[in-house]
Amino acid sequence: MNMKKVALIITPLLTALLCACSDDSDGVLSRQQTSMTSYLASTHSPRLIAEEDLDSSLERYPQYYSTFGQTAYRYISTLYDDGRNDQPEVEWGDVVEITYTAYVFEFRNVTAANIYATNELASIIELQQAGLNTSYEWTTDPLVIELGSTDIIKGIESTLVGCRQGDMVEVYMTFSMAYDDTAIGTVPYQSPVAWYFSIDKVTKRN
Repeated sequence: MNMKKVALIITPLLTALLCACSDDSDGVLSRQQTSMTSYLASTHSPRLIAEEDLDSSLERYPQYYSTFGQTAYRYISTLYDDGRNDQPEVEWGDVVEITYTAYVFEFRNVTAANIYATNELASIIELQQAGLNTSYEWTTDPLVIELGSTDIIKGIESTLVGCRQGDMVEVYMTFSMAYDDTAIGTVPYQSPVAWYFSIDKVTKRN
């Protein structure tokens, strides 16, 4: 068989393989997006709606989630609290201190068994009660993030913008907004994750 014929056979095969890999990755992402929107719409009380559906809501104070990138979903449970608008708002360049618990997300209510990182005392105690030695790996010091400078997963960085000091926040991330194709410690390959956190302090850049 001459080289021209070999090339004609191999090229379509390579193209098919590349497309299959791309389609598989896209398939994982789209399934995670669908599962997350279903979870958000069915598990919270009051029921959450998407931010783009606010105009059609009949509620005075509708509870909603916002979507970022491909894809992170943010729900601020303190959105309508008295005095919230008087608190400093997070912008790019600000320094933010948070108390958080991060979970491998399985599209159901999070539990201590799914925690992979935390600085929240209650979560650390829960892990200790489950038999985990947290003496050397865990701290209750706040996680300090300078937006635009600190090395932090993009789903957290992007969803912090627009939050305010004192907010209680839930962020759910597809693998593409968390660790992409990387397995990190106890976070399996292509896993979605969820972070629950409070914004303890916002230091403005000016």
